[in-house]
Amino acid sequence: MRNARFTRTGMAKSQFAAWFEDQYLDWQKAAGGRRTVTEFAALLGFGKVIVGQWMNDQRKPGYESACVIADKLNTMKVFDLLGFERPSEGWLRLWIRVREGDVSDGVVEKINRILDDEEKRRANEQQSGRTTPRAARVNLR
Repeated sequence: MRNARFTRTGMAKSQFAAWFEDQYLDWQKAAGGRRTVTEFAALLGFGKVIVGQWMNDQRKPGYESACVIADKLNTMKVFDLLGFERPSEGWLRLWIRVREGDVSDGVVEKINRILDDEEKRRANEQQSGRTTPRAARVNLR
């Protein structure tokens, strides 16, 4: 990360906001020069207002937005900076395909049944005293 940055009120930016701004600056450099936040937001698939709020540390993305950011910027670091559990790369690719409508409704229903069965299995393990790490989950419904 570049030098420490501050918000308009003089507060130090969070690690996420500073990193996200760095991603924007690196993207501009790779694109060959000055680009707008509007263009960066369009690349990510978000509005310019929300992207500006993330950069200025006024808001933080939720888990589903973090999944999109990870996919578009090709980095899982976003999860660490936001304090979220990292999904597997395969799970993230599947989730993105479902989100973009590249997967049929029947497949989505099967995935949801598998996720429901996994949650039931995990609940049974917890009742019996055995536990396994919880996988990250985003609502596919």
